[in-house]
Amino acid sequence: MDLAGVGKSHVAIEFAYRFTTEHPEESVFWVHASSIDRFKQGYCDLLDACGVFPEVDNRDSDRPMRVRECLEKQHHEWLLITDNADEASLLTSEGSIKGGKLGTATQAHKHQSILDYLPDCPHGSIIITTRDRVTGVRFTKSCAQNLIEVVSMTEAESASLIKSTATEQCPEDSEVDELAELLEHLPLAIVQAMSFIQENALTVGEYIELYNDSDETRMDLLCEPFETLGRDTEVSNALATTLMVSINHIKERDTKVIGVLSLPAFLDHSHIPKSLLQKQLKKALDLVKTLGTLKTLSLITPSRDKDSFSLHRLVQLVLRKWLIIKDDFEEKAIQAMDILLERSLGRCNEAEELDILILEEKKQYFGRDHPETLESMASLASTYQNQGRWSEAEALDMYIVETRKKLLGPRHNLTLTSMANLASAYEYLGRLQEAETLRVEVLEERKSNFGEEHDSTIGAMASLGALYLDLGKMESAEVLIRRSWSWRKNYGSGHQVTWLSAGTMAQLYRAQGEFQKAEDLSIETIRTIESALGPNHSLCLQSKSNLAGIYTEIREWDKA
Repeated sequence: MDLAGVGKSHVAIEFAYRFTTEHPEESVFWVHASSIDRFKQGYCDLLDACGVFPEVDNRDSDRPMRVRECLEKQHHEWLLITDNADEASLLTSEGSIKGGKLGTATQAHKHQSILDYLPDCPHGSIIITTRDRVTGVRFTKSCAQNLIEVVSMTEAESASLIKSTATEQCPEDSEVDELAELLEHLPLAIVQAMSFIQENALTVGEYIELYNDSDETRMDLLCEPFETLGRDTEVSNALATTLMVSINHIKERDTKVIGVLSLPAFLDHSHIPKSLLQKQLKKALDLVKTLGTLKTLSLITPSRDKDSFSLHRLVQLVLRKWLIIKDDFEEKAIQAMDILLERSLGRCNEAEELDILILEEKKQYFGRDHPETLESMASLASTYQNQGRWSEAEALDMYIVETRKKLLGPRHNLTLTSMANLASAYEYLGRLQEAETLRVEVLEERKSNFGEEHDSTIGAMASLGALYLDLGKMESAEVLIRRSWSWRKNYGSGHQVTWLSAGTMAQLYRAQGEFQKAEDLSIETIRTIESALGPNHSLCLQSKSNLAGIYTEIREWDKA
């Protein structure tokens, strides 16, 4: 049992050959078990092709059960290999029903487990190959010594396989090692790569260069069909397709599991903290079961400290492709960024507690509508925004705007700041028309109060330009964004208004399809903000999120 493509069937084939060599008088039978119907057909094929059980009547309504009975009655030893039994439900006995309770099987479920057909006698041996540990445990009846894990090849084994199938006389050792590492030492991936190399008269080095071209090219290569001995003819040889079968099995078994597995598709494959996944599940038991499912299918590997795990690079790549096929990539990418942002801003809960404490004290001392109290209320609203609690932020911002208009007037700088904050809440809540009304009013008042080249006016201009992009008002957006961008030189690269203008300019480049300019400007802005405020500041994280969006749009999944 182990990951798809690791060579379980080939190990079984080699064992069968050696068994036949050492015991020529004994029979070896091979049956495919990707489904109960395929297994039954395989049993019937033994009758038709081999003629080993002449006593079974072709008119018998349950010929597969007669094969079991005949094997149990045999007077000589035999070996039965049941290949690709990857569904745990195939090993659920007739006497069990959903929920693990014992009872009488209904006619619809009768003989739907291969356990019902496997002989039970001292003179026969059975080998089952499976990707699923649960299947292996059920078959061996929890007898651990009968479970054999087939792991990826060693570096030496991978190198030997590559060299033995290479078309060039003597591939460079460094290139052989690099290819083996890129393909995770998986036999199926290596054989698939070498088949492509042979068919297209490439060198190992040329294949590596092609493989490293982009994620899209890698995925295309992993989807390439090829011929190889020993693989089931009804199962795709392409590694990507084989792995997608495992992912589909997961989705059919438990949608929660596939939801959790989607997060690691966007993280560093070699170190994924379990604590990140816990955020997606309400109960500790759910996390244990979810990780257990992924481990039984050999899709993840726990670390030594048990606090994190790794995901095969190839599995991660195929998982991303699967999400694209299911039209779920963008949604899952955004969810992943939200989870990471929440983790990076993990002290927001502490900030919230402190904001509430100070606000309550000021209410008691100054009263609810005092300027000092309103300032603390604005601080709490800002914390809610950082936590993504936009409805709560909106309620506070609305009260602050109304109160400051009464106390300070509609043109006061603090009133305008409150209106800009309320506009941000509206934007995140999808109320773009209301946000536009506020943004326009704020910009006009900023111009009137401070002039066009003041930093607060430039900031208001950039914010309204970004909103126009969201509203699809490209001409209006471009005018405002380019104007705010042209005035950045008055403040230098280290000023916050420059960062805001740069961010909206990058968004404009992206909207106009100038992705290289958008990427270059975003990277430059991130470096400047990191240097000034650190990598975990909300402005820096927002800029990184925007850059990830650019990479997603141009299908640079690794960078995203």
